Amino acid sequence: MYIKKKHLAVVLFSSGIIAAVMVSTLVGYVVYIEWKKDSTASMYYDSLHGLTADMFKADIVLFNMNTGIAEGVFEGAPIVEGSLKNNSSKIISSIMLEVAFLRADGSVAYRKLFFPFGENKIIPISTEGLKTVLLPGFDISFKYPLRDCPQEVISQLYTKSEFARAAKRDRLEVKYSIVGMSVL
Repeated sequence: MYIKKKHLAVVLFSSGIIAAVMVSTLVGYVVYIEWKKDSTASMYYDSLHGLTADMFKADIVLFNMNTGIAEGVFEGAPIVEGSLKNNSSKIISSIMLEVAFLRADGSVAYRKLFFPFGENKIIPISTEGLKTVLLPGFDISFKYPLRDCPQEVISQLYTKSEFARAAKRDRLEVKYSIVGMSVL
């Protein structure tokens, strides 16, 4: 069968478009599969981190927890500081803590998740010798900057540091909790 030159150009152009669509679909599918694999692994790791925290949080003691305004190099920055003690028989490689400022109605004014040691994305202001594990029976003290705090939280921290009493209805309640953990 004989194909005219004009029809040949249309056939080649259409075939090129179809091939380009097929290649871009294949590339998009491969990218999606890789993203999904990373996302699934991250969700698995996060759930494992949370389950480990649920199992061992009774053996980890949070004490001397306090929020305030930093002095020295980071003067004026809101911080959370405190100590952790490992009463378990396991070596702890990282702990994720949550600090939440709650309004009187129970709504969250500010919430921050952070690692006082191990898995740090941001280096804390101070951690005793920048420890990488928490051995059984030992404790660690830390200070961590609270970034992107709303003005409502910062103003309470300033009034708290000036020993002023805020009205009961205006005060924010601070809650500390262990939400993630890795053990060796």
